Amino acid sequence: MLLIGGYADAWLTHPLANYVVAPDDLAFPLKSYSAVSAVGYRASASDSEKVVFEDGGNLYIAQPGNIYNYRFLTKGSHPSWSPDGEWILFHRDSAIWRIKPSGENEEKLSNSRYAETQPSWSFDGTKIVFKRIISPNREQLVVADPDMKNLKIVVDIPAYADYPKFFPDGKRIIFGSNLMNEPSILIDDLPNSDLWYVDIEEGTMHRLTTDGGLHATVRKWDDLIIYSQHFVFPNGIVGSNLRWIDPETGKNHSLREGYIWHGSPSFDWSGNYLFISVAHRP
Repeated sequence: MLLIGGYADAWLTHPLANYVVAPDDLAFPLKSYSAVSAVGYRASASDSEKVVFEDGGNLYIAQPGNIYNYRFLTKGSHPSWSPDGEWILFHRDSAIWRIKPSGENEEKLSNSRYAETQPSWSFDGTKIVFKRIISPNREQLVVADPDMKNLKIVVDIPAYADYPKFFPDGKRIIFGSNLMNEPSILIDDLPNSDLWYVDIEEGTMHRLTTDGGLHATVRKWDDLIIYSQHFVFPNGIVGSNLRWIDPETGKNHSLREGYIWHGSPSFDWSGNYLFISVAHRP
């Protein structure tokens, strides 16, 4: 289930200052939250009025407030709504595509012999970033214009480079990777991924977490990062904590813990709303 919530005033002046009442408190630090849809995950929105999400290989558009009021958009996955609301990038058949929210002007953008996926917009809408799979043990992150011109490879590593997102300054990209981690026996290497960021111009990479991290999203006005941290329950099921990184100290903190799936967090472009996918504890 996808959730949307508006932040309490405390978030605007002192982010996350009062989110915990007790060490095991699961209260999410939102003034309110409501279901967007009864199904789906990997949500993306240009604002709080409409959201695009993925379910079963299809993309749907929903309006918050009515969990059954959503419409089919197209087949695909990994949607990313542009800041101006005009285009939705997505992945289909190993390629990057784009489509109007109305369902018109669907167009394939990729022209590569390699699989390309997980597209995302820059905050000013002038660039996109996506993942290119060279081989099972090598991946790249590529920055390009929205029409796929002026491509620049910014990451080329012998590991995963998952779910890239721009920082608001447009100079850095955050992503998850199993680089320097022990091999994992779990699907998609989820528990062994950590968060990294890369400087686009210099190509230098910096590690943000050492205890797990994936599916990061960055808030517009202060670079606050919210992300998923995967782990394994005693029964072998992969779980997910929701955590945040303080932009001033660089330290990460617990936000909500102990779910089978509590991930794919995504701020809208204003930074006022956070979309997440949620499942219950085992």
